[in-house]
Amino acid sequence: MTSPTPPYARAILPGTRVRVGTTLLGTVERMEEAPSPSAQGSLVVRADDGSTHWRFSLTLVVDIVQEAEHAVTQTVVQLALDPADLERYRMRDEDDSIASVAQSAGMVQSAMTPGDTLRVPLFAEQLIVETRPVQRGTVHLRKSVQTTEQHLTTSLAHDEISVEHIPVDEFDPHAPGDPDDIIIPVVEERVVVETRAVIVEYIRVRKHRVTTDQDVQATVRRDVVTVEATPLGEPDGLPLLRDHVETEVRDRPPT
Repeated sequence: MTSPTPPYARAILPGTRVRVGTTLLGTVERMEEAPSPSAQGSLVVRADDGSTHWRFSLTLVVDIVQEAEHAVTQTVVQLALDPADLERYRMRDEDDSIASVAQSAGMVQSAMTPGDTLRVPLFAEQLIVETRPVQRGTVHLRKSVQTTEQHLTTSLAHDEISVEHIPVDEFDPHAPGDPDDIIIPVVEERVVVETRAVIVEYIRVRKHRVTTDQDVQATVRRDVVTVEATPLGEPDGLPLLRDHVETEVRDRPPT
């Protein structure tokens, strides 16, 4: 299984500064590829005086920052390493390293069986030219205050208020005016006497029929008809009419 290359590996270039703890250890001299697909690459770091080299695995890198030193911005790699453990990562001379690798390859070859493939890493020196900031001196800046007198002419503006009294009959509220004008109405109290109708009560009128009994006494008249008949001596002796036949007529008012 191939171990993925860390995303920050591309930002580490030769000349990048390396810090362990709070101390700048040196400068990245080169990047070395991993000896196997499952391993990580490493950094070869050279001390500033060139006397010591270290080889650190990329897994020790915890941060990459941009820092300014002597007005120069540089890339700094922070390693998660105790300064007391630096001796473990110290490299020997390149010739000793190549001899050690060759010796290890011989030991592996002696343990090989027919049909096995021997893979021996080959090393070659590369010349790397780099530049780094070097402090050549210091510059001291001193600031002093110089006082001089100057005569200038300037214009100053101020606001003045004018008050104008306008009679009520001469003021037109609909006439256009200056937007800076402030109209303040002057109000006074006056006694005004007036009369007005006020409802104090309501009167309701109803009509209803009332029936009463009253005794009336008056004289009324009526017509009475009296019929008188004279017998003519009839044989049977019966009267022509009944005696005292009275015919009542309907009551009517007197004429």
